Amino acid sequence: MKEVTPEVTIRRLTRYLRCLEFMSENGKKVVLSKELAKTCKISSSLVRRDLSYFGDFGVKGTGYDIEVLKQKIRNILGIDRTRNLIVIGIGNVGRVLLNYQFMNPGLRIIAGFDKDPQKAGKKINGIPVYHDDKLEEFIKNNNISIAVVAVPRDAVHEVVNRLVNSGVKAILSFALIPIQVPEDVVLSYVEIESELEILSYKLKTRGL
Repeated sequence: MKEVTPEVTIRRLTRYLRCLEFMSENGKKVVLSKELAKTCKISSSLVRRDLSYFGDFGVKGTGYDIEVLKQKIRNILGIDRTRNLIVIGIGNVGRVLLNYQFMNPGLRIIAGFDKDPQKAGKKINGIPVYHDDKLEEFIKNNNISIAVVAVPRDAVHEVVNRLVNSGVKAILSFALIPIQVPEDVVLSYVEIESELEILSYKLKTRGL
């Protein structure tokens, strides 16, 4: 049976990629696992173990070619190609997302949607915003890889169901609302309040 890569490893790959991009921007060409670990603030053994799930990337004692490793991680993450994203809900969070400058050119927000007719027809950071009654038609006519849901909590269930019924296979929600989706649909969450509670816990454990 093929070994399943732990999700925490995949999450750390994205962290390695950010660190490698930082190093590359500062003119570094080759990096040892201990250097990458120090920059990412984790152990070097964990770096080596995470990368070992996907084969050999470097030469012992020599290190990793940063550009090669960056490209291999992009390949693993499936971001070596363009993935079109849409954002549903152009409130405070939605506007931030439309204005966000992705470091990875493979991730591209191409449209936003909102129920408010006053927001429809406008552009934010050059990205068009449509009324949400155009959602299904837009998904049908465009290659949408990921939909980001940034609507009020009481609207999340309806929006996710619409996305699933329209054939969207990857959804990121900014509200931690338990929703059942088909097995072929990936639903993930970004819950800002939970992250702040975790930070509060870490402060408490340090006596702060």
